[in-house]
Amino acid sequence: MESTHPSPSRLPEKVVSLPAARLVTMSVVVGAIAGLVLWGVAKLVRPDASMGVAAGVGAGVIGTIVGALVIQPWVGRPLSRWPALLLAAQGIGFFGTLFVSALLYSTTRPDPVGLAAGSVVSFVGAVIGHARVFGSCARSVGRAAAAPGA
Repeated sequence: MESTHPSPSRLPEKVVSLPAARLVTMSVVVGAIAGLVLWGVAKLVRPDASMGVAAGVGAGVIGTIVGALVIQPWVGRPLSRWPALLLAAQGIGFFGTLFVSALLYSTTRPDPVGLAAGSVVSFVGAVIGHARVFGSCARSVGRAAAAPGA
């Protein structure tokens, strides 16, 4: 007996775009919050590192914004392609952060420990923020698909 239901691999996949403004905002806000916390800790523990932390946070924010925009989140793509593209954005953002950090270090010579710590904290915070944005988009697509009449 042949099934009348199409196989899951033949079902049309929902095409979505990610909100670029939310990705950029998340990079800036989460990077800045993480940077402020680290800056406060650096001010107490190693006061000379505080300017390096600020430079590192700037490098991390710029790198993750570049990574997020390079994947063109405003273009509609099947939902299953976005995780791989977000991984690519992380890689691009990582190397962008390293590049901007190297430029800042070679021109201004901030404290290297503060620069590295600020870069790492803001990069990791922004990547977590990007994952939350994608998760909320995927969740809303799942809710729309489960709604009656979808």
